[in-house]
Amino acid sequence: MLDGKPFLRADDLRLHVAPAGSMVVAEVDAATRTPQPIRFLVVDGKKVPGSEIVHLGGQQIDQVVISPDGKHFAARFTTPQGHQYVFLDGKRGQEYQTVDHIVFTSDSSKVTYSAFSNAKPYAIIGDQESGACLPEQVGPVINTHGALMTAPTGGRAGTICGLTGGTAMVYMDGKMSPLPSGAQGADDLRFSPDGKHYAYSATYGDMSRRLVLDGVEQANSNLGSPGNPRIRYVFSPDSQHIAADSVPPHPTGEYASGVFLDGKYIPVPANVGMLSLEFTADSKHIAWAQPVPSRHAFRIFVDGKAVAEADTAMATSPREGWWEMGPDGSLSILAQDENNLKRITITPSPETNLATMGGGGITVAQTGK
Repeated sequence: MLDGKPFLRADDLRLHVAPAGSMVVAEVDAATRTPQPIRFLVVDGKKVPGSEIVHLGGQQIDQVVISPDGKHFAARFTTPQGHQYVFLDGKRGQEYQTVDHIVFTSDSSKVTYSAFSNAKPYAIIGDQESGACLPEQVGPVINTHGALMTAPTGGRAGTICGLTGGTAMVYMDGKMSPLPSGAQGADDLRFSPDGKHYAYSATYGDMSRRLVLDGVEQANSNLGSPGNPRIRYVFSPDSQHIAADSVPPHPTGEYASGVFLDGKYIPVPANVGMLSLEFTADSKHIAWAQPVPSRHAFRIFVDGKAVAEADTAMATSPREGWWEMGPDGSLSILAQDENNLKRITITPSPETNLATMGGGGITVAQTGK
């Protein structure tokens, strides 16, 4: 039924409704009680030419995906030989042994997916196929939406190519590129909100970890080690700043901590790792929480200054609703005193901002370890 009226009838069907617009894609089983049961796709009530298969011997249609703008569709087809291909807008793509993780880019211009052929893994962005590339699915932040990370806006997509018998690589926008000199692995690839920048964490032979921004190692960052990582790095909402929970870029053995902000390392009170790190909604301030030593409590900092302290109200890692950045630039937290659970709202002072902290905007000029 569509708007109260029948528009499709079959022995069996599965509907997929577009997130925008009015496209409806249906996987249809017709003549299921015949010697050759037939399956095909129907888009907006019309059978898609070339989509018909005999639903026997392993042939099937699944992973039907509609683009964010509701104008394109893709599906995974399995052949009688057990091979697979992506069927995009009625056109059959390249055949592989397997394909998986079909996702459109945010601007709906490209479809991305992973594939295996001749026991080698590949990542595909539009009509561009990577070299041997097993998308990295381990690290502090795991991409659960597909084999490749897609930018929040625009048509960018990429991944860290994991162990494939060679050195790890970055597959970005259809091109393979090496990690920074000396880096042996990487994870936690993410894009800025406007999709123009990307960052990830690179691991070196001495087990140190540094932030990499737009392919350039940020020498003043130090994200700990794989065994004790500083897992938080963030872009500002306007995509003009980047910050990370860090330790000194050149450790001396002294217990110390800091914030990496726009290419600079800024010391802060020593801590075992930030509980949260985030820019305000207007991108003018930065706030973080860190544990108070020897107490089940946390301290809130805004632009490098301690502004509040309270007993922990609930689990703070991972974040479970105790921290909320408001659209007006304020920060609200849940805290506990001796008797009550309370909500504290913090409004940043106009006398401090990212500039007073030392932030000057995203830069990718730093190179070298």
